[in-house]
Amino acid sequence: MCETCPLRVIFADEHILAVEKPAGMVTHPVYKHPDGTLVDYVAAWYAARGLARPWLLHRLDKDTSGVVLLAVSPHTLRVAARQFSDHTVGKRYLALVWGGDFADAGTIVAPLGRDPDDRRRVIVRADGQAAETRYEVIQRGAMHALVRLRPVTGRMHQLRAHLASIGHPIAGDPVYAPAYPTFPRLLLHAEAITLRVPALGGARPRTFLAPIPLDFASALETVA
Repeated sequence: MCETCPLRVIFADEHILAVEKPAGMVTHPVYKHPDGTLVDYVAAWYAARGLARPWLLHRLDKDTSGVVLLAVSPHTLRVAARQFSDHTVGKRYLALVWGGDFADAGTIVAPLGRDPDDRRRVIVRADGQAAETRYEVIQRGAMHALVRLRPVTGRMHQLRAHLASIGHPIAGDPVYAPAYPTFPRLLLHAEAITLRVPALGGARPRTFLAPIPLDFASALETVA
C-alpha cells in the first residue's frame, strides 16, 4: 500500500480490499487508540489519491495478526455485510495453545458474556451470547499444540475465551493465560477468510489468505 505502512496488501480492486494486519496494531480508532490504526493507514492512502475511504467489514483484536477485509464499493458493502451478519463467512485461524493433550478435533459450543469481575474478558456464562468454535490439531508437542480454528460465530474474544474455558489458553495471551510463561506476542493468526463477492466470480466463494508472519513462525520453532 505504501512504503511506510506497517501492513501488506493481499488483494485490491474497485470492489474489495484485503490487507494483512500485524500483531500490535488496533483495527479501528477507539478511545485509548484514537489514531495509528489499520483504518487510519488505509484511509490516508485512499485520500491521497482522491478516493473515498473503504468500509471496514470486520475486526481483529489488537494482538491478533492476519487478514482483514474492507469493502471499496457500496454494493460489496451490502453483500458482504449480509454474509457476516448471517455467519456465512468462512474464517480460519491458527493458534499455538498450551497443553499437548489437546483432542485431535472437536467443537466448543458455549455461550459467552462479559466477566463481571474483569471487564477486559469474556467468560462462559449461561446468559451469554451463543458461540461456537470448531478446531483441529495440526501439530502437537509435550507442552503445546498448533491448532486450526474455525469460528462459526464472531463474538468478542471468542477463540481466546473458548480455548481458555477448556484448559488450553492461547500462548502469549496476557488476559486469558496470565499464569503461563510469556511470549513476545499473542500466538493467534487469522490465516484465511472466505466469502462471496459478486464482482469476483459471482456465487463462487473467494478466499483471501495471509501467510504466517515471521514472529509467529519464530515462536513455533522455539517450542517444536
